[in-house]
Amino acid sequence: MKYSTEKEIKVGDSVKIYHGEDSYAEGEVVEIILPNSTESKDWSAPNGGVLIQDSKIGLTLWNVIDEDLVFVKRK
Repeated sequence: MKYSTEKEIKVGDSVKIYHGEDSYAEGEVVEIILPNSTESKDWSAPNGGVLIQDSKIGLTLWNVIDEDLVFVKRK
């Protein structure tokens, strides 16, 4: 799975998630869910996604990887 910049997403990455023009949360990728895996079925996300622990919402499944998910840094 890759960010919109084509950089590979990895567990532990620090990210920003944009929730509108001026609203965002900072978080960390805690799991990558592969398409058609048991986890993707458990989360009702057949195309997979990433689990992000963020500062505003908590644990979030981000199943659309677009410009609203921004890589910040890697550990």
